[in-house]
Amino acid sequence: MDKRYVTVERVSRLTGQRHRRAIEFGNAKMLDAFVDWEARAAARRPLIQQACPDLSADDREFLLNGITPDEWTLFFGDDDTDEKT
Repeated sequence: MDKRYVTVERVSRLTGQRHRRAIEFGNAKMLDAFVDWEARAAARRPLIQQACPDLSADDREFLLNGITPDEWTLFFGDDDTDEKT
């Protein structure tokens, strides 16, 4: 399979820290969709999940807000835990 990786740098909206993440794009078409999404002005972009539906939720969150999975867990907890009231 012709997987493509792009290293993307973002500043976290939670911590202000600069992070780099290697984002895997399954093929050239997915990569082209990301490049097109990235090039558009924010007000004219489709939702990231529409433009790049095959990306993981972690990758989409990073592209949008620069938030890493570790930061997300630190600030919001682990999605796998059940809250008891």
